Amino acid sequence: MALSLKRVLLLSVGFSIAICAHAQEGSTPAAGRAALPPLPAPMGVPAPGPVTDAPYAPQPILQGGIVVTLFPPDSHYLNTNRIKEAEVYN
Repeated sequence: MALSLKRVLLLSVGFSIAICAHAQEGSTPAAGRAALPPLPAPMGVPAPGPVTDAPYAPQPILQGGIVVTLFPPDSHYLNTNRIKEAEVYN
């Protein structure tokens, strides 16, 4: 009884491995399927605010949003040499 259970288990594991290997081989574009088109450009990426002589004021990401700064412009935690630089969105 235990020997037949081991055989069934071994056969099911073998079939599972064979099915997975076959599925991975057939999913490549070289197997006759067309490659997917490239991703579209991102939409709605906010533009950085204007650079002025005053400390940079970030823009809200969503329309009507509120930007809460972590430090006041004269905080000693901020790098005073870079306080007027605009944000860079990636």
